[in-house]
Amino acid sequence: MMIAIKFKCLLVTSDEKRDHIFQILGNDFFPEWKERHQVRFSFSGAGPEFHVPPPCSVVIQNLKFC
Repeated sequence: MMIAIKFKCLLVTSDEKRDHIFQILGNDFFPEWKERHQVRFSFSGAGPEFHVPPPCSVVIQNLKFC
């Protein structure tokens, strides 16, 4: 997973990573990274189906002013 983060790759997994704590990356970084880089998958009668993340964030953006 650290390689996927470093090289800005997509990660194919069905694991939601709820039990992983990424203290090095910070609490704000990992949920955003996961939203944009985690490819989920499921199986159907036709075979595996991949659910690629959307090209834009689906979360409302919050601008912080100084």
